[in-house]
Amino acid sequence: MASIQDDRFYPVTEVADLIGVNYRTVLNEIHGQRLHAVAVGPKPIYRVPGWALRDYQAGRAPRPAALVASIGGAGNN
Repeated sequence: MASIQDDRFYPVTEVADLIGVNYRTVLNEIHGQRLHAVAVGPKPIYRVPGWALRDYQAGRAPRPAALVASIGGAGNN
């Protein structure tokens, strides 16, 4: 498995490849707030921070938006 970099933002299709699921499953996890992602642009294109992907793989709950913003993340998606 490829190394996941905490400070990199991964596109949904790459996240799907890394964890071995369909990209729709990744979108469902994002929309269900089980996987943190940042929405970019008016028609949201999602990017998943490496640290969020690591948390997800470890079974840890997504960090609250206020905490993410306070540690330099993007805040609300």
